[in-house]
Amino acid sequence: NGQTAPRSLTESVYRYRNEKRSANYVEIKHNTIKNIPAASEETLKKYHKDNAARFTAPEYRAITLVQLQIKDIVDEIDVSEEQIKESYDDRINEFKTPETRKIQQILLSDEAKAKEAYSRITGGEDYVKVAKAVANLDAAALDLGTLTKTQLPLKELADAAFSQGADTVSAPVKSPLGWHILKVTEIKGATQKTLAAVRADLKKGIASEKAVDSLYNLSNKFEDELGGGASITEAAQRLNFKIRKIAAINATGVDATGKKITDIAPNIIQVAFGTEQDQDSALTDFGNSGYFILHVDGVTAPALKPFAKIRTDIETAWKAAQQATAADKKVKALVDRMKGATTLAEIAKELKVTVKTTAEFIRTGAGLKAQLPGSVVSGLFKAQGKEAVSGATNNTHFIAQVKDTKQANPVADKKGLDQLKTQLSTNISNDITTQLANALRGKLGVTINRSAVDAAF
Repeated sequence: NGQTAPRSLTESVYRYRNEKRSANYVEIKHNTIKNIPAASEETLKKYHKDNAARFTAPEYRAITLVQLQIKDIVDEIDVSEEQIKESYDDRINEFKTPETRKIQQILLSDEAKAKEAYSRITGGEDYVKVAKAVANLDAAALDLGTLTKTQLPLKELADAAFSQGADTVSAPVKSPLGWHILKVTEIKGATQKTLAAVRADLKKGIASEKAVDSLYNLSNKFEDELGGGASITEAAQRLNFKIRKIAAINATGVDATGKKITDIAPNIIQVAFGTEQDQDSALTDFGNSGYFILHVDGVTAPALKPFAKIRTDIETAWKAAQQATAADKKVKALVDRMKGATTLAEIAKELKVTVKTTAEFIRTGAGLKAQLPGSVVSGLFKAQGKEAVSGATNNTHFIAQVKDTKQANPVADKKGLDQLKTQLSTNISNDITTQLANALRGKLGVTINRSAVDAAF
């Protein structure tokens, strides 16, 4: 207990975390590198083979899916007016908004001062000025907020506040905390939503509850059909359930054309890929939204796409890889030149691009407002003087230099420094606690069955 981060540590960490830098940079887009010679057929075939994972089609499954969903039957559920009225009466408190009052309070330690303050206020003096004069309370300290009666923790205060009118002041009220003079500045009366206003929601809720039972009964009938030898298609047709055929779906929910399949939940895909070919899955529930069952009609194993069919894609990918390699070599040569007398402006002119400037940012990249790679951001904080740094994304290389550095001043940010001190103190305390616990376990021979603890709690 009582461990606190030393001030020197807190200030050092604050300066490190909050140092700001801005940078000048240029972009070299890979597709601007044009001098890439055409690849031979042998080169493309080798690239196709060497990057087989990139050009391999994933496993696809063809499935027949039957979904028993509440949303499909809820509109058919009959709900009587009597049921709606009964639900409204049972839930009446949900539709009531209690009266609220905006309250100010002067709290004093003894009765004499409370009587003096009350006398001055009722004599015409301003409530806030009296609070300052008698109790040394600023205006902000007087507000209790907008509260319901039950939100006032002391009965004597609740009774006093909710028995007076707006813009009135209570006589001094005694509580275990002292003497209170309450002022009600605003009153909002209690309200209640009418049956007509909530009728549609009530009907929908009742129908949904009844639909759960109906769907459960239908699922039992469906399983009886299956138990009698019917296929899931035959069972669905007999019970008038929708049947959905999906010709091909991969583990990410995409069809063979690369299009995302709509309205299919992740657990359906998971079950589809956990069920053997020509087999039915178990009837699986969606929680309160329904059930589903599927049949795996076919499985297409992962396969390398034929070279002839994707030759254009292979050539495009090969060219992009060559451009990236050429850009990397070019950038390294340019950075080497900048170690001498060559400036970033001269490099930009040579590349026929514009030198861009970032906003100020910290080590995490916060504030950057530009798409610089993390390696460039970290490099700029390691750079000495105008040292050039470089990095790349999938399609662009960057060369950057620090423009300005702004040291963080912990003295000017007391709130931020205090928050950091609390965080570091907590971390130190946790570290010491962990070390102590580990030492005791070692000394006493204690072990913890973590799975048993997790299961119990």
